[in-house]
Amino acid sequence: FLFFFFCFFFFFFFFKQKTAYEISACLVGSEMCIRDSINAEYMGLENTQKELVEKTKVLAVEYDQAEETRKGMAVQEAEAKESEENATRLSNEAEAEVKKVEPKLKEAVRQLKGLDESAFVELRTMKVVSDKKIPFIEAMLIMYGAKIKKPTDPAQLANDPRGLLATMKKVLENPRDLKAELCDYKTFMGKLTEVEVNQRIAKLEPILSNKDTWTEEAAAAASVALKAFYFWVNALTSLSACLLYTSDAADE
Repeated sequence: FLFFFFCFFFFFFFFKQKTAYEISACLVGSEMCIRDSINAEYMGLENTQKELVEKTKVLAVEYDQAEETRKGMAVQEAEAKESEENATRLSNEAEAEVKKVEPKLKEAVRQLKGLDESAFVELRTMKVVSDKKIPFIEAMLIMYGAKIKKPTDPAQLANDPRGLLATMKKVLENPRDLKAELCDYKTFMGKLTEVEVNQRIAKLEPILSNKDTWTEEAAAAASVALKAFYFWVNALTSLSACLLYTSDAADE
């Protein structure tokens, strides 16, 4: 019995210790696996948090950029609206200026068409140009674009020191064609550049600004043709100023 009990106790104790050891080793391994798993998850969460922080920073920068873009677009929209309002105002003003010029142009065309051959003959046959006629002849030649040349002939120089009569006679060589050309003011002005228009207006300014000599009454007293030229120069001067204004308005 004692032998049997001793053997039982020995084998039970031996196998019991071995099982406990094995269980203890297994538990230790499990603890390490759990700890490693927790550490890995913690590191993953920490990396995710860092990524979220970086993305938040990027989003904040992008939001600031979007806000600046929005503000810039708001400014551009306001400027565009102001430009549109200015364009409408300038367009209306340009149309008003054109309407002001139209009666002058119609009157100038009427005056020119009323001229007959004798009116041009009177100007072509003049030997001496009087002081009263000089402003109207000179203004017509300037607006027409004729080159006024001082005569070299002593006889002509005495009667026509500036060459106004000689230049006028060349311009009036074909009265019918001249009338047609002057009446078709759109074609006439269309051939001129902006620089040429400005130059002619600048040359005419001293003549047209003299209210003592540049009047309808003085032109009528000078001759019928010069009266028509008076209306023509006034109309085309107004038209030139209008065209320059509307051109600037169109550019704006």
